[in-house]
Amino acid sequence: MDDPRIHFAIVCASLSCPTLSDKPYYDKTIDMQLEESKNNFLKNETKGFVKKGNKIYISKIFKWFQKDFGDIKKYLNLSENSNIKYLSYDWSLNDYN
Repeated sequence: MDDPRIHFAIVCASLSCPTLSDKPYYDKTIDMQLEESKNNFLKNETKGFVKKGNKIYISKIFKWFQKDFGDIKKYLNLSENSNIKYLSYDWSLNDYN
């Protein structure tokens, strides 16, 4: 789709995946919806992004799909000297409750 934000919308059902939206995606609002999905994922410190001291921990999704995201530091608006580590990935399945 030539838009890396798709990784925050079309996801598997594991706990570390971005939360699946309960709303359908529409052509007229897709840009806003993808941006919202991205921002929600990055706000979740257990899934997307967390800063601890001088280290930044991000989802392994950014590592696995680096080709899609390009320069991760640039994509996330981080300084060049940012020390990036990756969060553990929990493949346990989400529970509907």
